[in-house]
Amino acid sequence: MARAGGGQQYYGQRAEDLYDAFDEELSLLQAMVLRQLRVEPVAAPGVIVEPLGGVVAGAGGWLPLPDLAWGAEAWMLLRLHVAAEQGAPALQRTLLALSLQGQGMDDSPITLHAAPLVLPVMPASDIAGLPVDETVARRFQEVTFADLTMQVRQLLQQGKGREAKVLLQRGEAMVANYPWLGGKLAQLKALLERDAEMASKEMLFSSAKMCRRLSSDDEDMLVADETSGSTKAAYLRRKMSQGTGSRKA
Repeated sequence: MARAGGGQQYYGQRAEDLYDAFDEELSLLQAMVLRQLRVEPVAAPGVIVEPLGGVVAGAGGWLPLPDLAWGAEAWMLLRLHVAAEQGAPALQRTLLALSLQGQGMDDSPITLHAAPLVLPVMPASDIAGLPVDETVARRFQEVTFADLTMQVRQLLQQGKGREAKVLLQRGEAMVANYPWLGGKLAQLKALLERDAEMASKEMLFSSAKMCRRLSSDDEDMLVADETSGSTKAAYLRRKMSQGTGSRKA
């Protein structure tokens, strides 16, 4: 129902845990500036676009983004598979063009077209030495961790509890330098020991949230959890446990 209506899904391990969900939705509604956002990637010849994080293309190949609010940024990771060019090597290569559509809060349509992505052609040895974009690397960590937890969930659904725990343990190296993800991994491991069914539900909702979340442009990767005591808007707070709220009845 949430997907069909363009909404979001929440769950709580207890009824009072849903307070956070209502806080998030109400604050988002009050601060929303654009909704029904979607992007259309147009690949150049010889390029294949792969959306990461379980993003499913809609009609016409459009990819959905979360609704945008003040002080937030919506993001999506795309992996480009680039085939070798035929003929003499060029100095530059056009890879991708993007279009964005959405609606303002007055239902006015919005369409934007980004300039094509053009990158210089470089030897593989030079590419390996390029600096890493920290924001992109952090988002990739989140999406990769979300994919891992969904694989663990699949094993749980198949009744392979031992294999699920072994696979989840492999996430330690993945989150070693990211306290928020490290906290999520610790929560999942503890929950799996207590209640495998609830752990499976947490993995489902947590992975979906990580891949379709709004983020602030001043996120501190050293912060483990922003559920309690944070001054950020509710729709920007990172939670270690998606099904646990900060307020108690």
